[in-house]
Amino acid sequence: MGADPQDLKYKGERTSLIIGENVTIRELATVHRGTVGGGGATVIGDGCLIMATVHVAHDCRLGPGVVMSSYAVLAGHITIGEGAIIGGLTAIHQFCRVGPHAFLGGFSGLSKDMPPFMAGGAGGGRHLVISGPNSIGLRRRGVPQATIDALKGAYNIICRNHRPLGEVLAETEAKYGAVPEVRTVVDFYRSSERGVYR
Repeated sequence: MGADPQDLKYKGERTSLIIGENVTIRELATVHRGTVGGGGATVIGDGCLIMATVHVAHDCRLGPGVVMSSYAVLAGHITIGEGAIIGGLTAIHQFCRVGPHAFLGGFSGLSKDMPPFMAGGAGGGRHLVISGPNSIGLRRRGVPQATIDALKGAYNIICRNHRPLGEVLAETEAKYGAVPEVRTVVDFYRSSERGVYR
């Protein structure tokens, strides 16, 4: 915990690793400090579970309640939203974001952002496939069925066609924009710098 960042720009500056309360970090996991260029800190939120052999690189930020399964690896500058679950043997490219309460299946590779409240995985191939809302995880957290249904409707509009992103986001907003979780999804797509899986 708190080893020097594996970044060639790091020249021994004073940086930190901040670990919240009730965090479990298992054997052989590595979590590195931040870099000056990345804000100076790597942050692990309250209640996270970091299973054995996980790697969390410099300047990553894990929200509360994140679960990272064994052999998952995060490159630098990654943000993982509250309650997200990262499957084992998963690798995430630097500067990517995983939205809150997303579920990323094992043996996946992520090179773009993973939308909030959605589930996805390698889908038997090399490309990530978004399969719909993370219904099981959302039910476990007490999310009402009406909200899950709205997220499913948003998924159908955004992810199940090839129309331009701006067009499908506007349609989603018009149809389901009153649901805060759907607003979060729409805003997440609009704010992405790397692109978001559809």
